[in-house]
Amino acid sequence: MTMHLVYFKPVDREIGFWNEDHFDNLKLEDKIRMEFNSTLRCYGRFDGEEFHKCPNHAVNVKQCPFCRYNDISKVYTRMDFTGYEHIQDEIVNRDYAVYLAYFGAGMVKCGVTRKERVETRLREQAAVYWAEIMNFNNAGDAYEMERLLQTTFGFRNAVRTSAKLKGLFSIKREEFESALEKIKTSSPFPDFLIDDIKIRRNEFYTPSKFTLAESLSGRITEVRGNIVFFEKDSRSYAVDLNKKKGYEFEIR
Repeated sequence: MTMHLVYFKPVDREIGFWNEDHFDNLKLEDKIRMEFNSTLRCYGRFDGEEFHKCPNHAVNVKQCPFCRYNDISKVYTRMDFTGYEHIQDEIVNRDYAVYLAYFGAGMVKCGVTRKERVETRLREQAAVYWAEIMNFNNAGDAYEMERLLQTTFGFRNAVRTSAKLKGLFSIKREEFESALEKIKTSSPFPDFLIDDIKIRRNEFYTPSKFTLAESLSGRITEVRGNIVFFEKDSRSYAVDLNKKKGYEFEIR
């Protein structure tokens, strides 16, 4: 039976998908055969409570403009509450953390997430080194500080999976320490830093050699953010499941 991928949650190793008109989810087993075809269709939208199929049946696009505009993700990525005014106060007045994340090859990202999700969020992103550096009790101040740090120091707002793959074998802790030190010694940022900032590391197994694959077929050896590493016939492969959102697949 052909299914339609909507999301992949790396920490939980869970996929969400459309099975005809029914939405379902499944935890990936250690050994699985998940074959994708070339059919790309809009995966619909999420309203915070449930998933909805694309009413336009749009093809050749992961998410059509209508579904993207009405998806709740815009609340968290752009603070756009159009259609979600009823949750604005709840979302805005939460505790937020500003973090730095390092992905190798000099790539440092500055981001914001809910304070209670910092560790989970940085594992979802497959950060190698990371540190929680500031806390705010509202979204406005947190996102303004994020923009200021990115502008001042050239930190990235996002790091593509393809770039993360290139940085896998160029990990230098001193690059991350240097980025953190710049913040600590540049006014006015020290006034906002939390006490006792700790540099943490996410440990991932990464094969020394691997081939990029378009499907998942074999024994899973590691989930590193959106990248799933697996072995088949004594060879290592990697597939980017985030890249496969919107594509049809079969589990055999």
